[in-house]
Amino acid sequence: MEDDAERAGSQQSAFYQEWSSANSERRQGRQGRIAEAASVVPSVIWLVLIIGAVIVIASVCFFADADEPWFPQVAMIAATATIVVSGLLLVRFLGAPYENQSGSIKPTAMARSLALIHQVPNAPVVVRCA
Repeated sequence: MEDDAERAGSQQSAFYQEWSSANSERRQGRQGRIAEAASVVPSVIWLVLIIGAVIVIASVCFFADADEPWFPQVAMIAATATIVVSGLLLVRFLGAPYENQSGSIKPTAMARSLALIHQVPNAPVVVRCA
């Protein structure tokens, strides 16, 4: 009886060591993927986008006419500036998809898997890394 308990304990210990090493490998792989995905938009592209935005807004300002009412001109400049800045913000958001913001990619599948693991405490866990 004691031999069975020792064997079960050693098997459980080996299982936990294997699970721990697989979990560490998975964590390192995820950190590597996040590090590589951190800078999707190069700084040269940002420079070109910002210069383009300034040129578009400046060209709309050149259409201003002192003889026309001020409100339609301000509305045209504001609308153009809003669309250009929204585009830049969208590129910024899509360039960093894993940040902790509203709408960013969250590890929901991992959280669901952990919840399932904790629901069945004595179930064997098979860890597969793809």
